[in-house]
Amino acid sequence: MSSRQNILCVGLCCLDIISQVSKFPVEDTDQRCLDQRWQRGGNAANNSTVLGLLGAKPAFFGTIADSHEKRYSKMLRVPTLKL
Repeated sequence: MSSRQNILCVGLCCLDIISQVSKFPVEDTDQRCLDQRWQRGGNAANNSTVLGLLGAKPAFFGTIADSHEKRYSKMLRVPTLKL
């Protein structure tokens, strides 16, 4: 991009829970996770991240549950505003 563009991304920000297992589980069986991590996701949040990496100036507009507000704001590295 030759100049930084202001782009507003409106939509979803969610929490993806990634579980690592030794092999794909067989249907209707239990299997222990080797590791688990939380990662932000959602189309608008992911698009904002990629646009920022490409040199644009993205802004995110969406809702985040109160219980996850602090965790999300740290993951997104943006301030939150309660309306």
